[in-house]
Amino acid sequence: MSLHPKDAVLSLRLLDRETNTSNAQTTICAYRHFFVDRKAASTWPDLHPEAVLLSVEDAVHLAREIASVARRYAEKEEERELV
Repeated sequence: MSLHPKDAVLSLRLLDRETNTSNAQTTICAYRHFFVDRKAASTWPDLHPEAVLLSVEDAVHLAREIASVARRYAEKEEERELV
């Protein structure tokens, strides 16, 4: 992955039991911000304790995992509807 600046991080609110498709924008996306490095983002977690800081690489990995689980869940739901 090519990234500039290479030390960029992003904030993200992790999924919880209240997160669903109808509120993902307000419960997850509203907390997604990019920072040039961890130092620039250092005050964000104190202001928003429900958010975490991730390297961009870790965030990409997490997003892929979440998408994979969501895809499997959707496929199972489709199979149930066919029965």
